[in-house]
Amino acid sequence: MKKIIPVILSGFMLLGCNQSKLKYPETFKEDVTDTYFGTQVPDPYRWLEDDKSERVADWVKEQNEVTFGYLNSIPFRGGIKNRLNELFDYSSVSAPFMEGGKIFSFRREGMQDQWVLYFQNSPDDEPKVLIDPNKFSDDGTVALSNVAVSRDGKYIAYAVADGGSDWNKIKVRLIDSGKDLTDEVKWVKFSSIQWFKNGFF
Repeated sequence: MKKIIPVILSGFMLLGCNQSKLKYPETFKEDVTDTYFGTQVPDPYRWLEDDKSERVADWVKEQNEVTFGYLNSIPFRGGIKNRLNELFDYSSVSAPFMEGGKIFSFRREGMQDQWVLYFQNSPDDEPKVLIDPNKFSDDGTVALSNVAVSRDGKYIAYAVADGGSDWNKIKVRLIDSGKDLTDEVKWVKFSSIQWFKNGFF
């Protein structure tokens, strides 16, 4: 550990020296002011809240060019990335839980972006994949945010979130066949899922 600390400190010193060479793109200020209870509050960067505008897209592009131009110039960045990948490349299994007479668990292999939900009918059965959110998108940013199993163990309602959004979409899957029903609930936010007989709310 004592040998690692000087190396880390040297790295930070190199980073500090390079920071003076960065030239940041200009962020424009606009003359925007709101009045709240008689107090004027300037908001010159409100235009950045319009994430659909071409001007904001150009600003983000310029910022990214500065950021990644600097990061890509760090000579030891690749080594750090490779070492972190080695450290995080291992299998993980959650504690199992029983619902509807079936056993469920979450598992993740190596560098998978999202945890995969497995199920088995008894402790002696081989776990089967029930929901794999890694297949929901090419970039692995669609996550499984909530699950609820019906009391008879026939259905599972599951919520998915796209790109870390608070807004979820709830779908229903037949557990034994792994097929989704056509039912779905959109625009769900900060909500749990509870079953009542063959329906949920």
